[in-house]
Amino acid sequence: ERYRRNKNMKMHALPLFGETTAIRKRRFAVLAASFAVAILLLSAALAIRTRPQETVSDLPHQGETFLSPELEQLYQTDRFSTLLPQFLPDSLHFASSFVTEDQTFCSLIFRSDDRKSDLEIQVRPFGAADRIADPTEPQTYRLSVYYDRIDHSELGDDLSDMTGLFRASDVSFPILQDRTYMTKEGLTIIRIELLCGNQVVSYAYTGESINGATFYRMIRSSAFFGVKKVDPLPEYVPNFSFPTLTQLYMTAPFSGLLPQTIPSGCSFSESYLQEYDPIANPNGSVYLSMCFRIGEEPWDSLKIKIAEYDPEAVCSDPAMRESYDLARYYDLVASGVSGAEAEGLVGLFRAEDLTPEIVGARICYPEGEFCKAEISVVCDSYVVSYCYNSKTDLSAGSFYEMITSADFFAPLS
Repeated sequence: ERYRRNKNMKMHALPLFGETTAIRKRRFAVLAASFAVAILLLSAALAIRTRPQETVSDLPHQGETFLSPELEQLYQTDRFSTLLPQFLPDSLHFASSFVTEDQTFCSLIFRSDDRKSDLEIQVRPFGAADRIADPTEPQTYRLSVYYDRIDHSELGDDLSDMTGLFRASDVSFPILQDRTYMTKEGLTIIRIELLCGNQVVSYAYTGESINGATFYRMIRSSAFFGVKKVDPLPEYVPNFSFPTLTQLYMTAPFSGLLPQTIPSGCSFSESYLQEYDPIANPNGSVYLSMCFRIGEEPWDSLKIKIAEYDPEAVCSDPAMRESYDLARYYDLVASGVSGAEAEGLVGLFRAEDLTPEIVGARICYPEGEFCKAEISVVCDSYVVSYCYNSKTDLSAGSFYEMITSADFFAPLS
């Protein structure tokens, strides 16, 4: 019985070890294939583990080196290579581009990593409907004026007299400042177009605060301005500074032009001094911008600017209040009036003509929401400009006292 059981066991074992040659070959083929697949999977896993991981910080900085294939293609195209900037702010990176088939138009989008800031650059032909701005008429291109008119005008009002297109030879840092606007929500908006030959290069920025000198360097960094592209781009530091109040009051000519008294509630926030720079300020023009904060909102502030005086600039006639009354200007805008009648109002005065009555005429309350005061004063070869926007009231007496407290006015009193 034991033999019979063992015999049955052996017979049962035959299918496992007593295979035919064909069965063995098929089974070996299956095992070999499985082993090969396992080897491939193991190799792939090791390759993944040993290959350096590519992070955002490891990728080429597209803003400066233009290594993106789309950007590289555009910069190798004769149509766009001389018009596009050779420099971009470090905070912005290439996102997308669009070019028409006939290459008459291109659009490039650059975006910050946190997607809070966007810059669009466009290149298009100059058209018959385009109107070039006159640098001596800031009321026709100042972005703050444009948004004020939108806020106080009815839908559909004609704003065609406003423009942001400048000849490349006319563009300056003060013009860029005039084409910059900060919303009540704290967003910075920059809109400026440059006429380069018969082509228009447009820059539209919306986002968090950006250094004005850096932006100005960008728009003047194209080959059209004589800037040669080098790979990699040379390190460049614009020649500007952020002096303290003490430094400014100890430096000529600012020490004699800045007011000695500031309205209560105003606290010094920041300053910007543009000095000679071969790209940003090739003429070595003096330009100073100061900001005093009043409230928590970014727009709640007092700004003082000092720039060189243009002898061709038209000053207001002190005897013609209707030609410089700020409240009248906003009334005209609110009623839908545009063109020369509204834009002809001038707020530039000679220092010797200044009176409390004139200063009072440059204060108004648009729709009663906040106090707005603007005036520019010619002091020899410089113009000192004051711009006050706040929920806090500013009397004509306080405004006049601040302006005339500068040492420059001492001999005039």
